[in-house]
Amino acid sequence: MKAYILKVWQPDCPVVNTSEKFLGDHVKVFVINSKIKNNHVEALIKISSDSTLATHKFVNKLSNYPNVSMFQVLGRKDREVLGLLVTREVTNAMKTLEDVTVYYFPFIAYDGIEKWFVVSKTGKSRVLEALSKGGNEAQVETSLSYEEFEHLMRGGVTTLYTASEDLKKVLKVTERQFKAASLALERGYYNHPRKVDLNTLSKELQISKTAYAKLLRKVERRALSLYLSFIKCKSLRL
Repeated sequence: MKAYILKVWQPDCPVVNTSEKFLGDHVKVFVINSKIKNNHVEALIKISSDSTLATHKFVNKLSNYPNVSMFQVLGRKDREVLGLLVTREVTNAMKTLEDVTVYYFPFIAYDGIEKWFVVSKTGKSRVLEALSKGGNEAQVETSLSYEEFEHLMRGGVTTLYTASEDLKKVLKVTERQFKAASLALERGYYNHPRKVDLNTLSKELQISKTAYAKLLRKVERRALSLYLSFIKCKSLRL
């Protein structure tokens, strides 16, 4: 069993193609549920952006996409829209993955790409080759261990991804700070003993050791403050 997170560009996907036209608006489409039904796709999605206007324009653009037979708005809140998307045809990527995977699920789309959680009996080469033959562009973002795969299946891919996005907002960290902290954690900087030093990490991000340490301190301070606030609230039984 092989599990991956894929980054996929699809020429016939309404969500992917619409998101390409909103590169500067930070529009993200979270897929809550998606299924093939009677030779079309039905997907429950949440659209979110930095502004109400951008979200509204995205919904209008998506609704008028040639492969969309219906987009029904189910709810609105601030800069978010929850809706049911129904396509006229199944996208080529979904047809392909039906044949070469055990399980697949698209969970987020933004800036012209879509991320998929894929489980396959075969290696990643066959999956990527099959997608490429259909005119799609795909690459493996992450290969998952069994523990990571189990964690995602138990918690739900979209739920966990949305939670991580919300946490970044609460911590008020930049993408650069988040990337530095994620890399440090992944490489074992916080292990005891440490598996990597700041010199190595800073070279990978192509910044100075001092700059990298500054990025980490900001994330650590905010994460610790949030954690202590949570503990205080818990002790008060709120």
